[in-house]
Amino acid sequence: MSKSRNKITTIDCTLRDGGYYNNWDFDKKLVNNYMNALTKSKVDYIEIGFRNLSSSTFMGPYAYSRDRFLEKLNLSKKVNVGVMIDTKEILNSNIGIKKTLDTLLNKKSQSSVSLVRFATHFSDVNSLDKIVKLTKDKGYKIAINLMQTGGKSEEQINDATKYLSQIKEIDVLYFADSLGNMREEDIIKTISLLRNNWFKDLGIHTHNNKGLALSNTLVALRNGVNWVDSTVRGMGRGAGNAETEILLSELNRIYKKNYKLDEIYQLAVDDFKKLNSQFNWGQSLLYSLAADNNIHPTYIQEMISDPRYDDQRILEAISF
Repeated sequence: MSKSRNKITTIDCTLRDGGYYNNWDFDKKLVNNYMNALTKSKVDYIEIGFRNLSSSTFMGPYAYSRDRFLEKLNLSKKVNVGVMIDTKEILNSNIGIKKTLDTLLNKKSQSSVSLVRFATHFSDVNSLDKIVKLTKDKGYKIAINLMQTGGKSEEQINDATKYLSQIKEIDVLYFADSLGNMREEDIIKTISLLRNNWFKDLGIHTHNNKGLALSNTLVALRNGVNWVDSTVRGMGRGAGNAETEILLSELNRIYKKNYKLDEIYQLAVDDFKKLNSQFNWGQSLLYSLAADNNIHPTYIQEMISDPRYDDQRILEAISF
């Protein structure tokens, strides 16, 4: 095993995944508190948001995370910054791959971003070669985030990783439990399948529909994953994610890490407690049933947020 695979790398993606609840429009004071706490914690990366093309519907600045906006945040040089790009955003663009990437990404020398992560469905894996190489030419570290990995066949995973292993510019391969329905045995089996062809850094992104986001992350670490995601108080799409404050505490306990947690604890019980009271993310019966039925958590989140649907009607929709 290489030295790089022995090192645990942590990514907090609160402003990116949590933005599904508030249209990526976070209060400036909260962001200041968040950045200070996360920087002092010594987390490895902050995934500051998405890097989307312009949209006709309102989305806050963390849906775009443009370099000119990030410059105003006075980001500490002590923390690495990442952004996520949906691969379909590029493939569906009518101006072509190169022009789209030139629109989305400056050269690394002109940006505070160091990591670009591409969220990719299995059906789009074979379209990544040019996207990855053009992005690497700009100077970025590159991660691929395979979405909805749970339930994929052995053949699908093997085909995807065979192709991705030939793209030498990829630095990290992530798999995402997008529907929040993977269990310990699924995590272990998926890692084993991925390792048939992928021998570089491997990451996991978990969702908490079944209350297993944190435990699945720890299981993944024990079985060879070395990049892990989390969000403050678990704020993320649907039921949310593994909680940063708890995950880092566990890493300190199990792996003798030295993450500084006092300010993150304060952030979780103050700023993000207020947000949680407002948006009410977290594990629930509805999200658990959705996971059992392979229903995307966004579907449930939108119904919960719509006053036309009470819990009984949502249960009926899940059953249907």
